[in-house]
Amino acid sequence: MRAAKQDGFDRLVFEFKGEKVPGYSVKFAPKAIACGSGQDLTEFVGGGTAPAGLVLVNIRPAVAHDEAGQATAVRDLAPKLDSLVQVFRTCDFEGVVEYAVALTGEHPFKVSTLLDPPRLVIDFAQ
Repeated sequence: MRAAKQDGFDRLVFEFKGEKVPGYSVKFAPKAIACGSGQDLTEFVGGGTAPAGLVLVNIRPAVAHDEAGQATAVRDLAPKLDSLVQVFRTCDFEGVVEYAVALTGEHPFKVSTLLDPPRLVIDFAQ
């Protein structure tokens, strides 16, 4: 996972091993909930306060750990860009990986995929 400022938008990229991008959904949400415990992580994702905008990125089937339980993907990213503040993994359980994306507001976004290597790309308007 990586993020960068572009001209007019902030880009968030999830890169995958394998031949294709797994299934995904990207949507605005009122809260970020941990999948195993049900704990509300909204304020944690927002750095102590609820973010002005929150998007959930749900990826399945996917795993963010190896067979020994060690993480194979970044858990937390704080790029502090114009629209994109923080990205935090809220789930890695039973083939589901989910990230909460804290934004400075409810910025429109565009989702696309790229190949070689497979990537899920989300562009947030600044």
